[in-house]
Amino acid sequence: MMNVSTMVTEEWKSLLQDKRLLAILLLVPVVCAILFGSIYYHGKIRSVPTVYIDEDATQLSQQIVQAFDASESFEIVGAAASEAELMQDVQEGKAFVGLIIPSGLSEKIKQGSQAEFMTVIDGSNMTVVSSVLKSANEIAQTYSAGISMKRLEANGVPADYVSSIGMGYRMLFNPGGSFGIYLPLGYMGAINQQVILLGMALCVAREIERKRWEEFLIHWKAPWKVFFAKALPYFIIGNVVIYMTLGILTNVFHTPFMGQLGPLFTLIALFVFCLMTIGFLLSISAHNTIDASKKTFQVTGPSFIVAGYVWPFMAMPGIFSYIGHLLPLTYFLHGLTEVMIKGNGWEQIWGDLRALLIISFCVCTAGMLRLTLQGKKHLKQKEGALES
Repeated sequence: MMNVSTMVTEEWKSLLQDKRLLAILLLVPVVCAILFGSIYYHGKIRSVPTVYIDEDATQLSQQIVQAFDASESFEIVGAAASEAELMQDVQEGKAFVGLIIPSGLSEKIKQGSQAEFMTVIDGSNMTVVSSVLKSANEIAQTYSAGISMKRLEANGVPADYVSSIGMGYRMLFNPGGSFGIYLPLGYMGAINQQVILLGMALCVAREIERKRWEEFLIHWKAPWKVFFAKALPYFIIGNVVIYMTLGILTNVFHTPFMGQLGPLFTLIALFVFCLMTIGFLLSISAHNTIDASKKTFQVTGPSFIVAGYVWPFMAMPGIFSYIGHLLPLTYFLHGLTEVMIKGNGWEQIWGDLRALLIISFCVCTAGMLRLTLQGKKHLKQKEGALES
């Protein structure tokens, strides 16, 4: 019978021999610390795409536009010809903020009346909204405090009236400014990805443990047959699970659904299929179910952090933004927001669908190639055993 000291010694030996588990225990916390620290290092969202319309067309209104453009929080990407065009740009995601300077703003200030410019904000990401409101208010307060007082006085604006410049805002898609509108969708997507990918990743590893994988390798000349047979049940279950979770969010917790079912179902199907290809590649690369589970965790662990959903790509270091754009969760969550929260259709999610197709094709090709190589290797081993 082993005593406590012997059991501890044996456990240390087992742990040190399991290089992958040891790497997870030691490296994952360090990598996550570096990841979180790097992504949130600056702590501020910069260069938010902004369009404007200047209906006042005075030196004061031009100064306000220049103040937005000079701010590190905003990046003027264009001028709209009308308020309708400005609203459409925000609706379609061409800009996150729309700045409206109404006609008569300068005249109202000269008359001593309260005047304000308006910002139209995409409310689908409350992290960006908070930063935008803070920065826009700072610009309004800067004028109200008289930072540009000399310029205003030189153009006939009395100093007593500078404080009458204010800012109003209108938040699209999320008028109440609720985190409950978009955060549950993000967490739902990340959790479903973890579950669906794990299920697919275990399918081949389970056959290896049961000593039945050789029966599948005889189809190495047509690897798609193995993939189809293994992926179909998980593809169906994955779609159903996402339908169920979205149904719960919309019907029980009143998450809005503003779009159409066609784009939504297509997005879900492509996302789940993409997960099937990744899970299959992980599965045929694993030695057993534990190994497959570890590899799944390594893939899905950081994906929600760098998906650009909670913390936008515009505020991330370049390397993490690049990594995020390689992940299917990024495109699924963006497309989900466009359809459900914004009510947009095919045009706005076509980029997401195309990216999921490209990822699926590349990963599926890699999986088919690996299965073919495994089959050839198994055939040579079998022929060698027969010759001997």
